[in-house]
Amino acid sequence: MGFAKSLKMIFKYSFKSSRAMSITIFLMTIGSLLSAIVPWIVKSIVDGINPETPQISMLELIFLVFLSVGIGLTSTIVGGYARYISGIMSTKAVYFLRRDIYRAINRQSFSFFDKTETGQLISRATSDIEATSMLFNMGISFAIQSVVSIVITLISITLMTPSNLALMLWIGIPIYVIIVVYIAGKLRIPFIESREVFGDLTTIIRENIIGSQVVRIFNSKQKEKEKFNNCNQKFLDLSVKAIKLQSILGQFGRFFIGIMTIFTFYFGGLMVFNDPTKLDILIAFIFFLTILYNPLYFFIMILSQFVQADASLTRVNEVLELTPEIKEDKNPISTSNISGDIVFKNVDFGYTSTMVLKNLNFSAKSGEKIALLGTTGSGKSTLISLLPRFYDPVSGEITIDGINIRKYKLKELRTQIGLVSQNIFLFNSTIGENIAFGKEDASFDEIKLAAESANISDFIESLPDKYETVVGERGTQLSGGQKQRIAIARALIIKPKILILDDSTSSVDVETEYKIQSALKNLMGEQTTFIITQRISTIRDAEKILVMDKGRIIGIGTHEVLFDSNPLYRQIYETLYRKQKQSIVDIPNEKMGELKHE
Repeated sequence: MGFAKSLKMIFKYSFKSSRAMSITIFLMTIGSLLSAIVPWIVKSIVDGINPETPQISMLELIFLVFLSVGIGLTSTIVGGYARYISGIMSTKAVYFLRRDIYRAINRQSFSFFDKTETGQLISRATSDIEATSMLFNMGISFAIQSVVSIVITLISITLMTPSNLALMLWIGIPIYVIIVVYIAGKLRIPFIESREVFGDLTTIIRENIIGSQVVRIFNSKQKEKEKFNNCNQKFLDLSVKAIKLQSILGQFGRFFIGIMTIFTFYFGGLMVFNDPTKLDILIAFIFFLTILYNPLYFFIMILSQFVQADASLTRVNEVLELTPEIKEDKNPISTSNISGDIVFKNVDFGYTSTMVLKNLNFSAKSGEKIALLGTTGSGKSTLISLLPRFYDPVSGEITIDGINIRKYKLKELRTQIGLVSQNIFLFNSTIGENIAFGKEDASFDEIKLAAESANISDFIESLPDKYETVVGERGTQLSGGQKQRIAIARALIIKPKILILDDSTSSVDVETEYKIQSALKNLMGEQTTFIITQRISTIRDAEKILVMDKGRIIGIGTHEVLFDSNPLYRQIYETLYRKQKQSIVDIPNEKMGELKHE
């Protein structure tokens, strides 16, 4: 994004604590002014103790010496307190930057996560932020101190010393700055590339942890190891390249300071040789030059930190500047009183230019139970992802109670939709907290009722810690069926007007599914329910079935109607029936109904 944008970000977040910044600048200025006084005192002492023309008494000499010590001590205390204030300011700057990137990631639409690697996001929110902390924590205070110190010192030197000595610094320092900035600019590319590679490393490590079972069952440990080693080697090469440039930068700083020292003794020596009375000026100038050493060397350190931070800030800013694809209407409508009548009108949708859903038209009345059936990849899960506006249609519209869902408040719309997806995710917290995730003020009775409705309460009660049992990362302490029932309870506790079950009982046995469906029936009276399932018991129980193929709805109706009129439905149903026949006979016939084709 360029140095200009990085500087803008640095100032923006540094000035989040404007009072601390003002105090820091003020104290740094006072400290630099105090430091600049010492060479003047030294000049007075050297001039005053000249054996040929003594101008100060012993008492005055002692006073000036103690005054120098006092000023130096005061300058140190003031500078230390300034860095303390600056440290607080800088820590807050990193805090606000970390907060903003979290918020930026959190507000993105689902399409953003489809296109962005998780490892890269984690890297930007953690290591990239951390890479800027050194600049904020030390760079800001040292930068202020260096600039103020250099300016005050140059002005003092100009007022005190002959023009040739002052001119040497007025010419030398700009040349020094130009060369240092040029070398530092060469650092930007390896730093940016190394941050990208580090993100790739994070992705590889994350995939190998999450996919550890897959890696081992397919004996791919060596292949993954080589992939990691190649990426790690690339990161090493880029880091070494950056270190080389940093070393050149540091050595040039020492070289420049050495050259300035040689020129000082040369021009200063000539000055004293021609006029011995100017020895005091030469000594004072050397003191000034000593004062300049630190800010000049700090300038290299700060610039190196800035270039490194620029690489990270560039990546962070890419996320901060993103705007969500799903936008809320300027004057959104509340969904608090919706009934759940849903209509799809000529809806087309595609993740890319290729349409996944094509000209969908159907309606669902409030309280109706809709089953979605179709071949793999027919668009069932994509269809239901449009209801909570995880994505928006490319064309057409979806209405709830006759109002386009784009008009509703996004947060309220989603609180009216309970979703249990086929990919269950549980947080590493207690069972009770996972069930109550969507309802922070949920009472224990509500949590227990939701668990009973999902047929998981008996299992929970059998655990030593019951609802306080920690489920582990991603629910690893639970079976697939247990995780699914907890997810169902989590969806039910918010009492949604629209319930979406995306193959939500695939990991439970038929008997447990029957118990869940029996419990759900009592709750579905006022809910519009969409169910994607492969279980024929659920399909037959639906009041309306949508048959999908290649992104289109090719049949709508009840089981009886579709069995007689839709070849694809009949084929899918008979295939599922053959697979589940043994399980079906375990369920009482009066609950399942007669199979039409028997």
